[in-house]
Amino acid sequence: MKVLRLIFTLSHGNAPCERGFSVNKECLIENQKHETLVALRQVYDAVRSVGGVDKLVITKDCILDVRNARAKYTEALQTKEKDKQVKMKMADEKKRKDETLRELQAKRLKALAELDSLDAEINNVSKV
Repeated sequence: MKVLRLIFTLSHGNAPCERGFSVNKECLIENQKHETLVALRQVYDAVRSVGGVDKLVITKDCILDVRNARAKYTEALQTKEKDKQVKMKMADEKKRKDETLRELQAKRLKALAELDSLDAEINNVSKV
């Protein structure tokens, strides 16, 4: 009997993980962002941990959070926009540095070519 119990336990070892995938599948909508799915899962898990919608207690803090949701959303958008601008600025700066480096390397090659031609001229004059 103990052996059978162990065998049956092993066969269902990943059942809780697989149940999580089916819940995610129910939450998925076409063209849904990752943050939205995470938020839906957090709400689902919170309601489930309380014991269902019937046992959910709505506090004053919950109401205030809902009222301030738009402000938090706007703040998050502004933060993302600032991060995007900083990344673009850094990319532009890197492009400028790379371009300046290429120009300086081209000048260096040109100067070395002129130096080689001057050395050749000096050798020609000294042979004469």
